[in-house]
Amino acid sequence: MDWEGFQLLTALLLLSQIGILSPRIFKVVATDTVKNICYVVAKHDDMNSPEEYGLSLARKFLDEYSFVTGVRIEALEKPWSRAIVNGAEHVHGFLRGGQGEHVGYVEMRRQGSGISTSVEGRIEKLDVLKTTQSGWEKFYRDRYTVLPDTNERILATTVSVVWKLSQTQDVDYSSIYMTLLNCVYDGFFGDPKMGKYSPGVQNTQYLIAHRMMVLVPEISEVSMVLPNIHFLPCNIPAFVKNNIQFEDDVFIPTDEPQGEIRCTLKRPTSFRAKY
Repeated sequence: MDWEGFQLLTALLLLSQIGILSPRIFKVVATDTVKNICYVVAKHDDMNSPEEYGLSLARKFLDEYSFVTGVRIEALEKPWSRAIVNGAEHVHGFLRGGQGEHVGYVEMRRQGSGISTSVEGRIEKLDVLKTTQSGWEKFYRDRYTVLPDTNERILATTVSVVWKLSQTQDVDYSSIYMTLLNCVYDGFFGDPKMGKYSPGVQNTQYLIAHRMMVLVPEISEVSMVLPNIHFLPCNIPAFVKNNIQFEDDVFIPTDEPQGEIRCTLKRPTSFRAKY
């Protein structure tokens, strides 16, 4: 059994300025109270995903405080996995792994006699790198272009993905997260033995986002951000002059020139879920 953890950002929207301006301050929920409610909800509700935790928290705040008109919750999953020591699971030792971060964003507002709910899921800080089968070729060229085509380079980036859901009920948020995470892995890396060639980050990004929309019909919109992280072959002129030769075995990391490749796909029609 793994050990679950969450980091929360919580915002409560008030009915009016009374809770702020009144000297009695009788309609402001104390930060300490907010913290305690987070613990109570963690005790009594399922904690299968940050989205579910955020939904439970938002419902709790609206149920408890009639003067709160809306709630925003950002829940960052911080899981611990049981440590493997000498090939066996440790009885009480845990490690925090590195498959990026799973973040859930929930916004819930009173709307007339009902409540409107929106949910976003996110993959953040997922570092990926492939040492071959990546190029940058057949891009638009004009008189200002000096960069040559290449069909062999290192591809590296830090993946950020945001997806919006068209419904919030009967949704397996953890399953969606794992499906999208696997889309990223398969899109970048391909078959474990053969790999997959990428003619450019833009092409790979679009194919990943499109695959996400196909596999998860609950998604109404998905966005990806992929900043450039370059690994350039070490070829320092002073080394060459002194007969120190490199054979593409040492690389220099750099994010210059800086570029961020962004992509957003939306379905033709979507609706906002109600709770």
